[in-house]
Amino acid sequence: MNKLLRIVLILLITVCIFDPADKFLGLKMPLFALGWILFIFDITANRKSVYVPKNMIMYLLLFILIPLVSIAYYSFTGCDFVHYDGYQYFKAYLFITIVPILYISKIDLIKPTVAIISALSILAIIILIISYFNISLIMNIFGEVGQRYGILSIGSRIYGGFVLPNLPAVYFHTSELIVFPIGYFTMKFIHSKRVSRTLYGFLLVINIVAMFFSATRNNIMACILVPIFIASWYSKRKILVLCIFILLSVLCIQNLDVIKNSVLRADSRSEQYKISFFKDYLSLFADEKVLLFGQGLGSYFNTTMRGYVSLTELTYFEFIRRFGLILSLSSFALFLYPLSKLRLKKYHSMQYLFIVYLYFLIMSFFNPLLMSSSGMLLLSIVLSKTFSPVSPSYIRQSYVST
Repeated sequence: MNKLLRIVLILLITVCIFDPADKFLGLKMPLFALGWILFIFDITANRKSVYVPKNMIMYLLLFILIPLVSIAYYSFTGCDFVHYDGYQYFKAYLFITIVPILYISKIDLIKPTVAIISALSILAIIILIISYFNISLIMNIFGEVGQRYGILSIGSRIYGGFVLPNLPAVYFHTSELIVFPIGYFTMKFIHSKRVSRTLYGFLLVINIVAMFFSATRNNIMACILVPIFIASWYSKRKILVLCIFILLSVLCIQNLDVIKNSVLRADSRSEQYKISFFKDYLSLFADEKVLLFGQGLGSYFNTTMRGYVSLTELTYFEFIRRFGLILSLSSFALFLYPLSKLRLKKYHSMQYLFIVYLYFLIMSFFNPLLMSSSGMLLLSIVLSKTFSPVSPSYIRQSYVST
C-alpha cells in the first residue's frame, strides 16, 4: 500500500509541475484525494499507530486557519461573491496537508521531485533546440497546448548582444522550481568523486541551461547564485568559491551597460506592470482597515493597468492585501520557520534544501508560484524534512572537501 501511495504522490507532483493550471488533465484534486484515501485506508486496515509531532500539528493548523479566517472575514463584511476566487485559492493551501502523510509513511519525495523537474528542464532544452530548425512547429505546439492550458510561454528576449543578440525564451510556468534540482545536483557534485561527479555535473548543467534560457531575471540570477552559495556553504575551500564569485562579478561589471540597458531595463512591459501594481498597493494600504485586516482571500481589487484582479506578481504585497498585517506577519513567520534549521549542524546534509527554499522565497517576491499548489508541494517537501528527526547516518556522514 505504501508503494501505491508513493506512486500517487509522485503522479501528483508530476501534474503540479507539468500542468500547473490544472487545465490539461484536471487531475490535481483527484490525485490529492486518492492520496489521502490510500493513506487513511493503510492506517485503518493495518491498524498502524500514528504519531505526529505537536509542533507540526500546531504549524499546520495555523497555516490552514489563516486563510479560513480571511474567508470568514470576507463573508462577514458582506462583499461580492460573484467576483470571488477565495475557494479556488484555498485549495492550494490544502496541499500542505501532504506533510503528515510524508512524515507518517516515511516517504521521501526529494529524488522523484528532482527527477521530474529535471525532465521539465530536458523538455525545455529540446523545445529550444527544435525551435532553431522548425520554429513554426514549436509555435503551433505553443498555441495548441502551452498557451491554451497555461503550461508554458515561448518567445525571444533582446539582451543587447550579451551571449546572443536575441536570447530564446522557453518559459514553463513552474520553471522557478528548477532551482530545486540545481541545489540538489550542486550538493551531489561537491560530495561525489570521479564518474558520479561527472554525472551530477552534467545534470547540474542541464538544469542551469534550462533555467537560464527561461530568460527571466529571477531565474537567471538564481541559476547563477544558488550553485555558488551552496558550494560556498559546504566547501572548506571558501576562498576558491569566493574567487569564482568575484570573477563572475567582474564579468557582470564589464557588461554593465548591456545589463543596464536590456536585462534591467525598467521600461519593459513587465516592469511597467510591477511598478503600477506597487503604486496600487500603496494606495490600498493608505486605508488603515485594509492594511491591518486585509480585503480577504480571493477578493478582487482595481489595478491601474490590468483592471479588476484577485492576484498580482507582487506576492508579499498580495499577502498583506489579502490578510492584512496581523495575519500576513504570521504567514511570513510560518514560511520562514524551516530556515531555522540552517543553523543546526545535525541538518548539515539537508541544508542545501533549506538554501534552495530560501532562494525560492526570494524569487517569490515577483512571482505568485508560492501561493499555488506547486509552491505548496515544494513547501510540503521542505516541511517534511524540517519536522523529521535526522537519522544518525546523516549526522555521521562525512563529506569530501572541495
